[in-house]
Amino acid sequence: MECKKVLKQDYFGDGIVKLNDKNVFVSKALKDDVIKMELTDIKANFSRARITELVSLSPEREEVKCLYYNECGGCHILHQKYFNQLEFKVRKVKEILKHQAGIDFNLTIDDIVYEDRYNYRNKVVLHDLGFYKRESNNVVKIDKCLLLNDRINDVIAILIKSSLVPKEVMIRVSNFGEMLVVINGHIDNDILDLLRKRVTVLFYNGKFITDRKFIIEKIDNYKFKISTKSFFQVNYLVMMDMYRYITSLVRKVESKKVLDLYCGTGTIGILISKYVDSVIGIEVIEEAFLDCNYNKEINGIDNISFFCAKVSDKINDFKDIDLIIVDPPRSGLDRVTIDSIMTIGAKNIIYTSCDISTFARDINILKEKYSIISIKLFDMFANTYHVECVTLLSLKDAMD
Repeated sequence: MECKKVLKQDYFGDGIVKLNDKNVFVSKALKDDVIKMELTDIKANFSRARITELVSLSPEREEVKCLYYNECGGCHILHQKYFNQLEFKVRKVKEILKHQAGIDFNLTIDDIVYEDRYNYRNKVVLHDLGFYKRESNNVVKIDKCLLLNDRINDVIAILIKSSLVPKEVMIRVSNFGEMLVVINGHIDNDILDLLRKRVTVLFYNGKFITDRKFIIEKIDNYKFKISTKSFFQVNYLVMMDMYRYITSLVRKVESKKVLDLYCGTGTIGILISKYVDSVIGIEVIEEAFLDCNYNKEINGIDNISFFCAKVSDKINDFKDIDLIIVDPPRSGLDRVTIDSIMTIGAKNIIYTSCDISTFARDINILKEKYSIISIKLFDMFANTYHVECVTLLSLKDAMD
């Protein structure tokens, strides 16, 4: 096939070239690469392809240090210089907001917060001691991942010495040295004994074989319980940046009664509790709800209440709310919840999103009553196409 110049990146980090007036999405291609390619999937309106030869390199391209990058689906843009990754994410958010919500918000590279590019992940899930290939259930076995905390890589190095390969392993470390390992499947007894001596919590085929059943993470002066099913951000440093920023927004808008939706283990609500009169948290997952109340107790917080329920079922029980904080899953807010938020009419909303497309969809509805005051991006997942977004919205009537 003839040489093609890559025109731009799509929102998933793939390069786009034109072939017979049709877009071709090329895995691991960057703007201004000149490539030869092989089509791998041909559709009516577009095609997908892989690079067979890099004829000329984009100035944004750099050498990849990972041995598994060509097969593994864990990273998407590891081949892109880090500053250009950040530019890509800022541009992506601007374009999605404009095209999907009709909002032309001025974002610059100064509006994205970032920390370490490597060794930032404090949690990993391995399948057969490896990662899935992109869009596949086939596994690429690894002995080290550049994105993982070094202590996690140390555990992987122990596990791969076993002659038995467990079906699934979850490893999480706290910033203060505690480690939680969940294993489904079997490993050699000597490896199991070694792990039991090395880690804080070991959950093996449905049973705890350590005295401890959870680890503790710290954020500033607060402690948080992390159990086997807890949700907690995977990038500690960027998480700290993001939570401090959210706290600064709460202080800025001088709220009194706060509704914290999809509150997880109560992290945000607890962190902001000393700056408001009261916080109400709603979380549907029972394990997380139990962790909320544990975290409330160990931190001595008395102005926060948690409820275990679907947000859409419970949200209308509360009145006189002047700040709503939402941190929904990637699917975003359901329409019932959005309508309830609009009815409550809180003066301000802080919307934390891990999926910009569903965020833009929701903002397109909320903009009827709310204006965007500020947007801050957080590179929670360096070397991937994902980006975290924290947005402050204010009620239009309150701004008049």
